[in-house]
Amino acid sequence: MSQRRSVAIGVAFTVMLWSGAVFAQDADSGRHGPRALGMLAPLLRVAELTDVQKGQVHAILQSHRTQLQADRAALGAAQRQLGDTLFGTPLATSDTVAPLAQTVAQARSTLAQHQLDMTLAILAVLRPDQLAKVASTHQQLVGLRSQMRGLLTPPQP
Repeated sequence: MSQRRSVAIGVAFTVMLWSGAVFAQDADSGRHGPRALGMLAPLLRVAELTDVQKGQVHAILQSHRTQLQADRAALGAAQRQLGDTLFGTPLATSDTVAPLAQTVAQARSTLAQHQLDMTLAILAVLRPDQLAKVASTHQQLVGLRSQMRGLLTPPQP
């Protein structure tokens, strides 16, 4: 029972970190600032960025914002076109859907690459001690997710 309680507390902490990343907003970050970082936002909080580093991260976000918005728009358009073709008339065939599926895959790949570039630029701002703290916290979160899956997966007969 004690282990279950520890896991429950850990899960609650993870949910708080996750919701904080989604809903917390710095006055200068704009509406999409923390959400643009995804899970990196709470990890950056753990790193305790200096004001200078916060400014650098903000500048990196600003410099990538337009490209990421264009990437998301391109992905959305490709997904809509694929959906319209799949569920439209005449009945879709592999020949009509394959190029559209390839376009969606390419748009996802482009978006992922630009997000990775942004993340690497942000991590380059951190000092070695901050990177170590972020890495340690990340590993703890990975362990918590594993424990959650273990608790929530029904036993196999």
